[in-house]
Amino acid sequence: MGLRFIYWMTFATLACATSAFAGRLPTTAAEAPPSGGLSVNSAPPGIQQIREEHRFGVGASIGGGLGVFGFEVDVNVNDWLSLTGGYGAGIDFSSWTVKARALLPGAWVAPYAALGVSRWWSGATGESRPGPGLLASDLLAPDEDAAKGFNAFLVYPAVGVQFMQRTGFSFYAEMQCLLRIASFRHAFYAGAGAHMYF
Repeated sequence: MGLRFIYWMTFATLACATSAFAGRLPTTAAEAPPSGGLSVNSAPPGIQQIREEHRFGVGASIGGGLGVFGFEVDVNVNDWLSLTGGYGAGIDFSSWTVKARALLPGAWVAPYAALGVSRWWSGATGESRPGPGLLASDLLAPDEDAAKGFNAFLVYPAVGVQFMQRTGFSFYAEMQCLLRIASFRHAFYAGAGAHMYF
């Protein structure tokens, strides 16, 4: 149930971001810029310019490398590269993640590729089915008893989109392939988050 919610949230985010971007495109010849290029006065700044003006962001995320929920800080190193760190939790386990994102140019929405590392761990909580469900079904080995605790280091490539406003508010959604380093067990997952940049 939780995984389905994450997937639907991701698709809804993509749809909203695409609609927001499409709403800023000229729809008539009168709204279109004159031939020869964009009008400096009417064209909105690209996401790369916004990222240069707003370098440091804080926010929260669901799903993804943090499991179920977590808090993140993000730094726009330059107009195409950002570094993210976060601390969060799943159901009966803790997590942290670090990832790098490389963004392609865009007006308000920019696609990106990312590579991250996470650690999901738990002590002896007595919970044999920690959430999200893919942890027990796909990432933990059959002979691992989650109720006695576990320690999983994950690496994940990801693709996603980032929507960013001139105010510094940003929303992103991404799909990941979580790969457990020790056993090469893997699972596909999704995540979404919102940041405010300063």
